[in-house]
Amino acid sequence: MRHHLPYLLLAFAAAPLPAAAQTLNYAAVVCEDVKKPFFLVSCDKAGGCMARPNRRTSLARSFSLPKPAGVKRIFIVGESAASILGVRDEMTGGSRGLEVINCGMGAYESSRIETVFHEILEYEPDLIVMLSGNNEGGSYPCPGLYFEAQRRFRKLTELAYSWRGGQKTAAIKASLKMQERRLDSMAKEASRRKLPLIFCTLPANLGDMPPSGAAPAENIDFVSGMTALEKGDFAQATGKFDAILKKDPFDLFALFYLGKALHGAGRPKEAKEAYKKILELDARQARASPSRNEMIRHVAARHGAGLCDLEKAFYAVSRDEITGSSQIADDVHWRPAYNALVWGELVKAGRAMGLGWLKEVPGARTPQGLTLKELRHAFSYALVYMDNSSSRLLTEVEARAGVLSEKALSLMSFIDGARPGLLEKTGSSEKSFRDFFLSNFFSQQTSEGLERLRPLFLAHLAEIKKRQGKYEKSLALINNAAAMDPCKPYFRLVKAGALLRLGREEEAGRELMILRHTPIPKLRQTAEILAAERGLRMPGDKLGPVEPETSRKLAAEGIKRFSAGDAAGAQSALAEAIRLNPFNAKAFLALCSIHFGKKDFSRALEACDFADMAAASYAPEARRMLASDALQTKGLIYLALGRREEAARELKKSLKDPPPHWTGMEAVRAELKKLGAEQALPVSGNRP
Repeated sequence: MRHHLPYLLLAFAAAPLPAAAQTLNYAAVVCEDVKKPFFLVSCDKAGGCMARPNRRTSLARSFSLPKPAGVKRIFIVGESAASILGVRDEMTGGSRGLEVINCGMGAYESSRIETVFHEILEYEPDLIVMLSGNNEGGSYPCPGLYFEAQRRFRKLTELAYSWRGGQKTAAIKASLKMQERRLDSMAKEASRRKLPLIFCTLPANLGDMPPSGAAPAENIDFVSGMTALEKGDFAQATGKFDAILKKDPFDLFALFYLGKALHGAGRPKEAKEAYKKILELDARQARASPSRNEMIRHVAARHGAGLCDLEKAFYAVSRDEITGSSQIADDVHWRPAYNALVWGELVKAGRAMGLGWLKEVPGARTPQGLTLKELRHAFSYALVYMDNSSSRLLTEVEARAGVLSEKALSLMSFIDGARPGLLEKTGSSEKSFRDFFLSNFFSQQTSEGLERLRPLFLAHLAEIKKRQGKYEKSLALINNAAAMDPCKPYFRLVKAGALLRLGREEEAGRELMILRHTPIPKLRQTAEILAAERGLRMPGDKLGPVEPETSRKLAAEGIKRFSAGDAAGAQSALAEAIRLNPFNAKAFLALCSIHFGKKDFSRALEACDFADMAAASYAPEARRMLASDALQTKGLIYLALGRREEAARELKKSLKDPPPHWTGMEAVRAELKKLGAEQALPVSGNRP
């Protein structure tokens, strides 16, 4: 599941899964199972037949064939939003003789939903309810001719729209048109059979769910806008985000925080329009946009189908008609407490079609408060968003450097507001951190390496406290995170921000000076922007005489402890050595070896990255030695991960400028020979 986005992963969190389902992989659910019938029908000798669910993760119930006399049968089809409704018949008003068969499937989009629809036509439905529109980004990651045909047809449709209206919106328009054709086809077939069909528009989290990925902190207008937003200067923030959008109307982060600024300024209608525009422009199409919902309304009207307008229903129960995490648990899945509202809207739509056998749902009211389980789900979603091994929303170097996820920050801010102090308590120990996490299909990969995320979680919490104006708390949290994982330069960015707000500019300048030497161009730009914004002069690149000497002794102590088998003591000494001197390449290299030995490959790569970076501050001979050692070790880590191409790249780089008589030379050449990459080896010379 490493190559799929979180909205697909989160789709499986809508309802509890059986234990066996929790170890399934993505391909099994969306590639292999779609080749099977959704239901498997078996008959006994007396002629009685049963249809049983035949796809993994399905919530559908078994039912008899033919349908018993007097029974009304409702089929719910669609994506994960459909599965939130579960299989609870009491939600239909306690009607006797009524069967609700939920065929909602996480990560399904309209092409997969269409095959389910055509199958259930043969099972004597009295009503079909369709929820489709959140997963229409056009990803068909499965092998085979069927999926290849889907990919090619989509590309041709995109090409046609790019000729008409430009490349940036072509994929979105193609997606809308392809879904419309499928919905039209299903509506026509239902109409031909005189079968009641209700289409649902879908709600999305507008006000509490930023775009995917990392915020553009290297943009000076964005940094200024965020600073103004933190201070409550909504007019200045609006001006800064507007300035960005004049240059680039597709900047989704500027649109989102413009919405925040407008809402804060008491302009909710304009804020809502900014949020809605994100849904229209987001090429991922992970959330139903206003245009997509409008298309669904048109399809329903065109074919005389019913319409359950959940988009409008959720706007109506949200403050200022801006949906947020109080209603929508993540990007698109409403809180289960709103099921009564959804069932009420469905029944209303059915009765408007003349289905008088649908009884009104009692108690379809706005739920109050959040349960602890819902907060645990939000916490788990946040960790999935910040876990790049699951999301792949960031570059590998950015992820290793500890960049913050705006989606994770937003969910954590919501939890912190709903239950103050809960997140700090949860992050206070490895046990409380793990115990609060909910592991199921959508989060199983994140669960496998949960302890490595605790420092990153604390850094996110530190950023939240900074944005709340609690700067001392922010500083304490980020120092704790950095002590646990000293190889995350983005943590220094959070720390510098807190120090600047506290007026401790000399200390902030030291952090920004260190960031100027990171191997990440965006981070270097951000450091310069932060300094320029405050008119701050960064100190020179030299540290005081005491710090490097103490750091050197601690690094030696760490290496000695590691040799004696005391890995924990070694890590503690090395972390302190790095805190005192962020350019201690020997400490980073030793830390890299420790993590490599523990098979913590992600942290090993982080440490080696910074060993290579920090080597630049050493005298030429030592610099070449340390850099070559770091690159060699990175190559061996990639080999252990089975990533041969990257291993060869790093090993070759280690031979680019080694010192004379470097002991790693023969070992590197031997590994390259095994990889078949010994040709065209770099010639020694000065490294750029």
